[in-house]
Amino acid sequence: MATRKTNAREKPAGPAHPVTARWIAGLDIGGTFSDVYMVDTATARVHRFKSLTTPEDPARGAIEAVQAACGEAGAAIDDLAIVLHATTLVSNALIERKGARTALVATRGFADLLEIAREKKYDIYDLGMEKAVPLAGQGACYELAERIAADGSVVQPLDETAAQAAIEAIARSGAQTVAVCLLHSYANPLHERRFGDFLAARLPGVAFSLSSDLLPEMREYERASSTVANAYVLPLVDRYLARLEEGVPAQLFVMLSSGGITTPDIARKFPVRLCESGPAAGAVMAGKAGRALALSRILSFDMGGTTAKTCLIEDGTPVVTTEFEVARHHRFKKGSGLPLRMPVVDMIEIGAGGGSIARVDDLGLLKVGPESAGADPGPACYGRGGVLPTVTDADLVLGYLASDSFLGGAMALDEERARAAIRDCVAEPLGLSIETAALGIHAVVDEAMANAARVHVVERGFDPAGLVLVAFGGAGPVHAEGVARRLGIARFVVPGSAGVGSALGLLLAPRAYRLSRTWIGTVDAIDWKAVEGAFRDMEEDATAILERAGVPSSEIAFGRIAEMRYLGQRKELTVRLPDGNLTADRAGEVGHAFEAEYERVYRRIHAGHEVEVRTLRLSAEGAPVVDSLSLAGTVADEATVRARTVWLEGWDAPCEARVCRRDGIPPGSRIDGPAILEDTYTTVVVGQGSVATSDERGNLVVELGGGGHGGV
Repeated sequence: MATRKTNAREKPAGPAHPVTARWIAGLDIGGTFSDVYMVDTATARVHRFKSLTTPEDPARGAIEAVQAACGEAGAAIDDLAIVLHATTLVSNALIERKGARTALVATRGFADLLEIAREKKYDIYDLGMEKAVPLAGQGACYELAERIAADGSVVQPLDETAAQAAIEAIARSGAQTVAVCLLHSYANPLHERRFGDFLAARLPGVAFSLSSDLLPEMREYERASSTVANAYVLPLVDRYLARLEEGVPAQLFVMLSSGGITTPDIARKFPVRLCESGPAAGAVMAGKAGRALALSRILSFDMGGTTAKTCLIEDGTPVVTTEFEVARHHRFKKGSGLPLRMPVVDMIEIGAGGGSIARVDDLGLLKVGPESAGADPGPACYGRGGVLPTVTDADLVLGYLASDSFLGGAMALDEERARAAIRDCVAEPLGLSIETAALGIHAVVDEAMANAARVHVVERGFDPAGLVLVAFGGAGPVHAEGVARRLGIARFVVPGSAGVGSALGLLLAPRAYRLSRTWIGTVDAIDWKAVEGAFRDMEEDATAILERAGVPSSEIAFGRIAEMRYLGQRKELTVRLPDGNLTADRAGEVGHAFEAEYERVYRRIHAGHEVEVRTLRLSAEGAPVVDSLSLAGTVADEATVRARTVWLEGWDAPCEARVCRRDGIPPGSRIDGPAILEDTYTTVVVGQGSVATSDERGNLVVELGGGGHGGV
């Protein structure tokens, strides 16, 4: 079981096992660490916990993290009322190809749907370009004699004899799960559902996923890819959630990639929607922190042990998109991965975390990531068998981390192992000192993260320099200043519980769900009565889902959205529809809403050109499980100040930095850099010339000065 020594600042008062306490916990399982954020609903007391993940058995690590957190908090496991959970299980399974053996069932003539894909190269100049390998190869694809037209009419009825033969072939193949994606099933799911009935009757032990349930939208390739991915992880997620529910006797909720909380039954049915659950929870937390500070536009920066994520957030709410790729061959090249059409917080994620491995390539250049040492064996300084240098090793050598205060002192870091790894793999090959090599590692990873953030922000029409960075995650506050400087950002904020930010975000996230339906027609000619009926149907479905999550129907807020375009264009825009019932006499309002959004994005409109509706989307949202929660961290009795030698980027020699416990800094305090502000689960590095101040909510606000710089 994961253990660490108790932090006196978080030690509970009163009995060791208060029988009346009812706790709610946010549990985020990352690539390297498992984070827990617990709230006692009886006393509003907060407890935080972090331990290494168990990649060989994620469920065991999740259960042990909750048990250990409860033990530290002085609570019995039965005192837990609710656990809200985010996990990397789905994304890891897709990236590492560790899902179930999957069969694809398609309309006759479309068995090679995944192989053909979009029939274009994502890099036309790369002669050795590698395409993403489908999760269900050609040998695992089966055809059905049937045909539905684009308008939903039946062109060819389902051949039930042939369907039974296909099921027998699937059984002989040893497939563990089946994805069914028939042509135009978004318009009429009749044949898919009939075949699903056959599967349930003939192969009761084989899980299956219907595209008309998961994604009733046009575009066959994206729908098929998403359905196959969903089927691929169905058995894995089902087993995982079953073990979690058995090991943690509390009501379980699960975070979706869209930033909403849902019930385990929805997670079991649509597990692909969990792909970005952890990063989405972090974005929710950053948005809440930004809103509390009255910041209209922020850039969240979440850096953990394996990856770094950035997300542009306006008015406290992360933007949700439906275009997402996983397992890309090239991190910045769209089309090089597996497309997943689903609601997901719009962010960019790269392989740059504390465990990212540094190396010298064949050209003698220093590279960092995307390969990660993960939790096992972890960075060299963990002393768990790792011998390759990582970002965490560099941060330790540079003095940003201390060997005796990592994880609040629960985990000792071995600086000599870190120095040896950097010396052998980076410093000596490049003819540098160990400290200079460590500075190089730190600079390269900061540059990679800043470049990714710049692409993300500029593609959305904004200047990074006008944003405020909100940094969290175990490594985010360590690297926030270097990333901010490279982006031209003058200020960054570190929330009170930044080290377990995603776990906290789980408690702040709304219970929510999103539905969609393809519905094609021009604004002037579409049947608006039928459109209104389609939205009503989706509202009924969403209400049923949220009521199972404990949200009264009277408290559900709906948002109506349409994917629209000028007739003949390929790219749609997401347009929020006017409030109230949609009728034919309001068609002009819908058209004006589209043109206003089109002008905002493209700075022009095409007056008089027909506008087409393509897909209807509905968002349904209820209150978070926790009604109100402070973003502040814990408070210590007093601040302890000492000094440590650190190496700062842009300076030729080491300098002395003040080091103090972050939770001992009173509100309104000013800390001049260089300074190292240590939290139990993260560290804030304040550079030379920069100034940090602490506010009443426990945030640290760092204004960048003109000291050492990262250079751009």
